[in-house]
Amino acid sequence: MAATDDELLQWIETGLWYLPAVPGLNEDLSVPGVIGRATPSVSHPFVNLVGAAHWTDTEADTRIAEVSAYFQERNLPFIWLIGPSTTPADLPDRLQRAGFHKAVELAGMVLTDLTIPISVNPEVHIREVPDLSEALTYRELLGAAYGMPPEVAEVLVRQSFHTPEAGAAPYRFHSTLYIAHLGDDPTPVSFAVSIRADDSSLVLLSGAGTVPELRGHGIYTALVARRLADARAHGCTDAVIQAVRDTSAPICAKLGFHERCGLEFYVRYPTPEPIAG
Repeated sequence: MAATDDELLQWIETGLWYLPAVPGLNEDLSVPGVIGRATPSVSHPFVNLVGAAHWTDTEADTRIAEVSAYFQERNLPFIWLIGPSTTPADLPDRLQRAGFHKAVELAGMVLTDLTIPISVNPEVHIREVPDLSEALTYRELLGAAYGMPPEVAEVLVRQSFHTPEAGAAPYRFHSTLYIAHLGDDPTPVSFAVSIRADDSSLVLLSGAGTVPELRGHGIYTALVARRLADARAHGCTDAVIQAVRDTSAPICAKLGFHERCGLEFYVRYPTPEPIAG
C-alpha cells in the first residue's frame, strides 16, 4: 500500500530518530512535547539532536530553556530541527532569541515511483556492509566523506548496527550501510545509509557522502539507485530523503524526487552563562 501524505511528512520530519539509542552511548530526552537524543561522550551537534516540537505559545519558551539547560549541563552543542509540523509557528524566532543560529536548510523530498529508471556510472561498485566489526573500519572514510570527526561517524555506525538485547522485542526499523568504490581501485570512497520499517511501505534514504576528491563521478546517484532497488525488493513503494539544498537536493530532483516540505537546522553551542527560564 502506498504511503499517505501524513506518513511521508512524519518520516521526513522524524527519521533522524528512527535508529535506536545505544545503551551507554546515547540517551533520549524526557522533555514533554519534543523528540531529542544526546550523546554525552561526543561534543558534536550531529549526534545531539532535538526536533518535532509541539508546544503551545505559552509553554514554548520554558520548554526551550529546559532543553537548552539539559545540553548546557553536559557541555554539548546540539541541533534543533524545524519541520512542517513544528509548533508554535514562531519557534525559529524564539530559538534565535535563545542563542541559536540557523546552520543549514534542507528539502524534504519524496519519490513515489521506485521503478523509475536511473542511469548510473558502471564504474561505481557498491556493496552492503554485513556487520558492525567491518563497519567500524570505515569510520575514517565516513568522517572524511561527510565532513565529520571519526568519533561522530562511529556513533552513527553503532546506532545503525545496534540490536536488541536478548529477550527484548525486535526493532521496528532496519538500517543498511553501503560502501562504494570507483573502478578497479578497491578503496572505499563513499557510503550511504537507508532505513526501512517492518510495518511501512516507506524507505528513508539517510546519510550519504563521498570523499571530496572523487565527487562528480556519479557515485551519489549510484548509491541512490542501489538503495531504491533494494527497498523495492523489500516491498517498499515510496522513498523520502532529507536533502541539503545546495548539494544533494538538485541531484535528487533530477532523479525524480520532488520537494514536499522545507526543513531547517538551528544549532546552539555551550556558553558559560546559565540558561534563563
